[in-house]
Amino acid sequence: LILLVIACPCALVIATPVAITSALGGASRRGVLIKGGKYLEELKKVKAIAFDKTGTLTRGEPYVSDIIAFEGFTEKQVLEDAAGLEQFSSHPLSKSILAFAKEKGIVPHDMSRYENIPGKGGKAVCLVCDDVEHCVGNPKIMDAHDIPTKEVLQKTEPLEREGKTIVLISEGKQVMGALAIADKVRDESKSVIGRLKDLGLTSVMLTGDNEHTASAVSARVGINESHASLLPEQKVEKVRELKEKYGSVAMVGDGVNDAPSLALSNVGIAMGAQGSDVAIETADIALM
Repeated sequence: LILLVIACPCALVIATPVAITSALGGASRRGVLIKGGKYLEELKKVKAIAFDKTGTLTRGEPYVSDIIAFEGFTEKQVLEDAAGLEQFSSHPLSKSILAFAKEKGIVPHDMSRYENIPGKGGKAVCLVCDDVEHCVGNPKIMDAHDIPTKEVLQKTEPLEREGKTIVLISEGKQVMGALAIADKVRDESKSVIGRLKDLGLTSVMLTGDNEHTASAVSARVGINESHASLLPEQKVEKVRELKEKYGSVAMVGDGVNDAPSLALSNVGIAMGAQGSDVAIETADIALM
């Protein structure tokens, strides 16, 4: 590159490509893989950054902290069905539930006809529990199947206020139990949000988690604007609204559900180390 700059009849013509190439190389040495010069240049225009929560602002290493049984069910029964359902799921929280069940010596129930419902959870028929349909996920999947959750959510609300995610498990038309899943906020999240603020950038959190969990995490990291209980298509709509408001918007995420939002944003940034393959493929920049 040095020889080209010296030998080129008009060094000014090659100066810009050399600067971009050098920047891309320097970024890659620091574990930031930028897929082209135009994305590097677009970052200059960005006025707002939308962050996913789990695996982005948090470590993405969730663990089961609490288990609650309802309607006369035992914690063992709740775990057997939860683990049976989560065997088929690709959601980040499923690994923590399966690990917890294994640690407790629980044998997952056999399930059939599993169906994944994006942004809500999953359902299947349990072959052990008299072929009864079971659901696992957030309150939205329970509402979709006319399973009452009002009393259950009143009991789990204190856990949500601690920043924990609640996963409900149902059998037939009743909620049999709930799992509270905690995830530590990244040590660097607060300082990063602070530095972005100093640069004049607005940070926004978009998450599928409930309002209480979203508020707890956003307060910890210093984000003033957060949107909770979002389905994947609702995240896309929020990114579209942010683009209309700020002009140029970056999106930072790691999951399969974040891929559409990463694609729509002006600059999509994926958490490469723990992110899904779809998110990394869709994003313009990957943080390794």
